[in-house]
Amino acid sequence: MFEARWVICEDPEEMLRYLLGKTCDRKLRLFACACVRRVWRLLRDERSRAAVYMAERYADRPGGFTQLMASRREAHQAEQYFHSLTLRGEGAEYETVRWAARAAEATVEDTGWDVARNAARSAEYAVGSEAARERVAQCSLLRDSFGNPFCPESFDPAWLRWNRNCLAAMASAIYEDQRFDHLPILADALEEAGCENEIILWHCREPGEHARGCWVLDALLGKKSSGERVALAL
Repeated sequence: MFEARWVICEDPEEMLRYLLGKTCDRKLRLFACACVRRVWRLLRDERSRAAVYMAERYADRPGGFTQLMASRREAHQAEQYFHSLTLRGEGAEYETVRWAARAAEATVEDTGWDVARNAARSAEYAVGSEAARERVAQCSLLRDSFGNPFCPESFDPAWLRWNRNCLAAMASAIYEDQRFDHLPILADALEEAGCENEIILWHCREPGEHARGCWVLDALLGKKSSGERVALAL
């Protein structure tokens, strides 16, 4: 993998292979959850949805491993139920539903890279003939989460101090409520705070899909973890 390839890549597994050993469980798990949210309409069992909620909580507040594994068991039971329906020939639509349930189950697995790869693959299988389009969307989600790892952007701590830490409060609200349509408003505030970095501003304003783990929000919220390369300038 090299920079020019990262920017145009349409194979999420190739991008994930590059990230192996370069990032943390949190980012990979949140990417997995974002993949499942793209096929949310296919989740027919509340246990599958609960698994994704659990995975998102665990990504930011690790420590409930027992609860994570309990959620995994519940999600597996949901996946097995729809799998049994497909084996009995109950209806072709259950095959897509089963793969969506499998994607949700993957979010609560215990190893970050496998979480990301398995959720992405299963979500791809869930959409059938739209798989190629889904892979492209997943690559966009990876770029939303990791930006350009070959040329990470710096954030000036003075921006965070602007207007009584207004930017951090805005970023937190967007992140917690998943109101990513408010990112252009955040870009306006960044400009007022003195940000002239067009890459940062464009990322907030571009019409593409965003999710928890977005590299701009993570930097503003101080969610940088060991192995991640988006950082505040000192």
